[in-house]
Amino acid sequence: MFTRKMKFNEEEYRLLRDLLLNFRNAQIRAGKPTDLVNELMYKLMK
Repeated sequence: MFTRKMKFNEEEYRLLRDLLLNFRNAQIRAGKPTDLVNELMYKLMK
């Protein structure tokens, strides 16, 4: 497995965070698991 670090400016970070939150909420409404989205959000906000 490899790790790749990415740098985002403030606007890109906010956009990515909002997209992940919206996708996670859609998964919850559909009754689907959110484990992978939660993991991505954790890594983004770390």
